[in-house]
Amino acid sequence: MTHFDAAATLMTTSFANPVNTPYASVLPNIPLTDRNPERSATAALSRKMNFDEEDRNDDDELNAVLWAAIKGPNTPMPVPVRSIFH
Repeated sequence: MTHFDAAATLMTTSFANPVNTPYASVLPNIPLTDRNPERSATAALSRKMNFDEEDRNDDDELNAVLWAAIKGPNTPMPVPVRSIFH
């Protein structure tokens, strides 16, 4: 812990008056199985990757596959921001 933790606002008020009312779930409006269809370009790239163990794939390549699968192939991917620790 640091001095930032000591100066933080206490969270006790967050738990003082719990809300016990039920909530209504929101069902997805898109089929979750259609994100990376079997015959898509992203599926073909994904099949070539090694997911047996973490960090076996190139980060940029995996990010590009995920971006295209989620946002669509015609949505440009943002330029990666490199950390000084990378």
